Amino acid sequence: MIDQDVVQQAVAVAARAASDAGVDIRAADELAEVAAVRETLGDVWADPQHLVPRELLRAISRFGGVLLGAWDADTCVGGSLGFFGEHDGMFRLHSHTTAVADTHRGRHVGLGLKLAQRVRALQAGVEVVTWTFDPLLRANARFNLERLGAVGVGYEPDFYGPRDDVFNAGDLTDRLVLDWRVARPEVQARAEGEAAPTPPPTLGDQILVSDRDGWPTRTHPTLDRTRPAWVATPEGAVSLRRTDPELARAWRLSVRDALVEALDAGWVVAGFAEGGWLRLVPERSFVQTNRTP
Repeated sequence: MIDQDVVQQAVAVAARAASDAGVDIRAADELAEVAAVRETLGDVWADPQHLVPRELLRAISRFGGVLLGAWDADTCVGGSLGFFGEHDGMFRLHSHTTAVADTHRGRHVGLGLKLAQRVRALQAGVEVVTWTFDPLLRANARFNLERLGAVGVGYEPDFYGPRDDVFNAGDLTDRLVLDWRVARPEVQARAEGEAAPTPPPTLGDQILVSDRDGWPTRTHPTLDRTRPAWVATPEGAVSLRRTDPELARAWRLSVRDALVEALDAGWVVAGFAEGGWLRLVPERSFVQTNRTP
């Protein structure tokens, strides 16, 4: 049972986030609203394969899903689609996609959408929201791991197969699987903007992938559970696919190898530091230091 004080705190912080972004975020219930969110998502992804049929969106929004839209006056400028289901023995909300129109990037509309999604999960009695993202994309890693406080718990190599959209064309669609433990106090602290940023690696930390003159260097230490481990990511991964496909593929496979090995050994990705570093800690250590009272 989720404490109603947690729900009310989540409602308040989500409302402030939407107000700060200058948008109205609400469920897309009416057919015209569903169509508007669908059009916005399609414009952002610019890929016919990514466009969910209107009828399916309508059904998801009405029967067992969460379809949110962000409106600036009468214009839909962002949207988020999620559905409820069971995975690994836990009922959860899976966030399939969240996107913001180019006209409203940089205004924190995406934050407002995710915090509104958190409210819907908590109101349904759901404590975990999941989604996936490309771990090579630094801005997404910073947002997901630092601003929201989600935790990387699994890795899916080439999860979607080949895609032709503007964000994924020419690359393997590897994805880090996130758990966002939305009822926990540290997530509320991050929603309030009160959490300290993750500090970068220090001398003696374990480096699983490093950056040497722009190329990834992989090491295979015996992981010491008393110290964090770190995986470097490339700068400008999307443009790197176009300018140097060989280097982009080397980063993809090195990061994949390191994360799969660590996650299979019971570690989680629990932070992102400046310089492009993914921070990994043992799951047991993470749970002990982030336990809900």
